[in-house]
Amino acid sequence: MASLNELEALVAERTREFKALQQKAAEASEKIIGEPVAGGVGLVQVDLTGRLVGIEFDQERLRSLDERRLGRQLVE
Repeated sequence: MASLNELEALVAERTREFKALQQKAAEASEKIIGEPVAGGVGLVQVDLTGRLVGIEFDQERLRSLDERRLGRQLVE
């Protein structure tokens, strides 16, 4: 059976590991990935969880784009 000191050391170690994981998760949630839109009309931005953060469009290319195809291009 583990002594009280051993249990306290184990709890302290797990607490440090947990805090380190929390820090990594916080840092990762701030990172944003950009994926080019098919046809080069812009950039779809998502975070590491896959949540949509934003969409940037190339204004020049957007003017000549067939708007009926835009939705499909965003998800391709």
